[in-house]
Amino acid sequence: MAWVEHHLRRRIRLAVAGAAVLTALTAATASASMPSAEGVRAQEPAGIAPSTAARPGHGDGTGTRSGARSQFPGFVLDRGRYTTFDVPGATAGVTPTGINDLGQVVGKFNTGTSSSGAGASEHGFLRDRRGRVTRIDLPGARSTATTRINDRGQIAGVYSQTTGRVGDDPNRRGFMLDHGKLIRIDYPGAVYTQAFGLNNRGQVVGEYQDASGYHAFRWDKGRFTTIDAPGAVGTSALGINNGGDIVGIYFTDLTGQPGTEHGYLLRNGVFTPFDAPGAALTLAFDVNDRGQIVLSGLGSTPAGPVGHGFVLRNGVKGAFTPVDVPGSTSTSAAGINNLGQVTGGYTPAATGSSPSPTGMQLMSMGLGR
Repeated sequence: MAWVEHHLRRRIRLAVAGAAVLTALTAATASASMPSAEGVRAQEPAGIAPSTAARPGHGDGTGTRSGARSQFPGFVLDRGRYTTFDVPGATAGVTPTGINDLGQVVGKFNTGTSSSGAGASEHGFLRDRRGRVTRIDLPGARSTATTRINDRGQIAGVYSQTTGRVGDDPNRRGFMLDHGKLIRIDYPGAVYTQAFGLNNRGQVVGEYQDASGYHAFRWDKGRFTTIDAPGAVGTSALGINNGGDIVGIYFTDLTGQPGTEHGYLLRNGVFTPFDAPGAALTLAFDVNDRGQIVLSGLGSTPAGPVGHGFVLRNGVKGAFTPVDVPGSTSTSAAGINNLGQVTGGYTPAATGSSPSPTGMQLMSMGLGR
């Protein structure tokens, strides 16, 4: 499976440090420079550009309300009904990654001439429950990706000061926007830091790279705890609920073969691994306070990789409920709130059998390694 090998080849930089165990390391947040917060409060609210109305949805007879027009739109699933959407100005699709209990969705989109490289120009976005979209750009950053929003309106994400696409910057940094205050989340001594998950307590989870490889972390009021899954050669934390449960992905080896990337739930210090049915790769993205987990599984077909979303409604011991936008060829589910609403991205059938940038990029929360 060449596509799997290509995906994992990007992660070969992992420096294997032997069998990993859960490590509790605390360290103060680094005091290195961050983009200036001046002018943030003058925007709406923190680093958010003026609102732009999204296209309204409409019923299409398939159980899907659709206002989407681009090749790779986003969606919200609510009680069995899909609402699809675009971000105005997006030229290479959108990557929704988080939804709070108010129905607000965050993610990233591209306004550049290409999805990567010199032509890329990535921005964060916030979409409210009425479909109104605002653009989020950190001051001083060349690209911004927002990954989660909590019920207090705090937003987590990743930015780059040097590249138009966040994932192309080997030194990208994490952040949190807290009602006009810009907080940098930068693991001390790390090559890069990515902030992915966020709960109502302001705790953030993510991933960092140092000399020994890739590690997950939890950030709480400026202090870090490192998380390494047992037996893994690399770990990433992607979601955290208000009870402190964490979900994410871990690698068992770097051969590029199916079955080397798995989802996990970390609860009360205990790791529970799981895999999506029939998937070559499993990515656990988010968990709500009811213990429901949203994840994506990636498989292979003669035409290329195909993604399917799932919800574990009764935790890791429950059944996998599929999340597939009607008429799509590939769906990635990335965020879930306490109401059970799910957000993510998909490839419409009209686009063809090629995987969407959303589906492939969500392998690493749309940010890459």
